[in-house]
Amino acid sequence: MRSVFLSYSFNDVDRPLATDVERLIRSHGLIATTGRNLAGKALSDEITHLIDKSDGVIALCTQRAVAPDGVTHPWVLQEYAIGRAASLRDPAKQTIAIWQVGVPVVGIDLGYEHVDHDPADSTKTLLRLSEILGNWKQRAGRFIKVQLMPEDVARRIGQAASQVQCQFRWQADGKEEEWKAVDVRREQGGIFGYLRVPDDAEMIQIRASGPNLGFESPYTPLRMFVQMDQV
Repeated sequence: MRSVFLSYSFNDVDRPLATDVERLIRSHGLIATTGRNLAGKALSDEITHLIDKSDGVIALCTQRAVAPDGVTHPWVLQEYAIGRAASLRDPAKQTIAIWQVGVPVVGIDLGYEHVDHDPADSTKTLLRLSEILGNWKQRAGRFIKVQLMPEDVARRIGQAASQVQCQFRWQADGKEEEWKAVDVRREQGGIFGYLRVPDDAEMIQIRASGPNLGFESPYTPLRMFVQMDQV
């Protein structure tokens, strides 16, 4: 996980909270990106692109100054809706909304986890959000690159890449996870697999199957080389 898009009103009253949330995002080693205040206008392609390429979205659903009590900013809800849709397409993407006390949670966020915000006590909001960001990072894990070995087996897998299904799984605390797809690429120096594992993963196993081809590695500590055996 690298970046989080922060959606909020650029009004002066919201600036302190937005600034604190940006600092919190950066304190977790993440990049905070924002859009301009659209003041209810249509979303630009640039903003949509920023949201789509972010790994997470945080929306500050605060009271809109020029609206009746209980009304938040429509452009924040629009940006949040794009982030929520992206997370439904890709479970690796995360979204959370912070709802100011007195602003009712609307349909877009009903049934999802959210953070309640009391302007008189921002500390609770920031502490809860820090816990959520830590959880996001732990679940997102990290990408690792492994080289498939021996070379003759890796070459066979690479030559039939379009017909081969490559998968991996990992162990953490002795528990075995489900098989997931591996992105296998032919590069200078060999055939490499790119996979995302959580921070607590201890060992990985890779298998490749296709027409007249079946290979599987033993569970291997996280390292650059994975030895494939015929099965």
